[in-house]
Amino acid sequence: MVYHKKTFQATLNQMAINNEINYGLGLGAMAKGKNVRGLWVPDTLLAHVNKTQVAKLPYETKVMTQDISGGIVETGCFPSYADFQNPEYGKHLYAALAAGSDGETRARAARLAEWLTVGGGIPGCMHGGGSPDGAKMVVKGLTKWEAYAADAKRIAGIAEDKLIEAKK
Repeated sequence: MVYHKKTFQATLNQMAINNEINYGLGLGAMAKGKNVRGLWVPDTLLAHVNKTQVAKLPYETKVMTQDISGGIVETGCFPSYADFQNPEYGKHLYAALAAGSDGETRARAARLAEWLTVGGGIPGCMHGGGSPDGAKMVVKGLTKWEAYAADAKRIAGIAEDKLIEAKK
């Protein structure tokens, strides 16, 4: 295994997990949905649970991407396309970037990571589908708390609550 792949493997794994959580919740919301007058409506609870994760996990993944980049992505100092095309010094920029692969390949990868992680991408994670707190309110309202408590009592073998009077 190449050293840098081994170094970042745990981070890359977490990035994949983050993406799959959102994907799986989205699929689950659609699979549990229903046809309402010819329109497929996803399961409201799962859709809003997913929204709370979409506000968090892609943002964390973008931070991990910037972390792996070692600063080349988020400093705002990366040379422009025009700089790389400059006949006087463009080739020197590419030469300075060469490390493990040629400079142009690293420049292209860094620019892609920059476009995916900076600018509208980060705020879009937080509010792209509405307020995360609004989604949490819907989750709270749709969660069957009493059913969860009843299941826990059944599993634990609790027939009835035995309240103890507080000492005065």
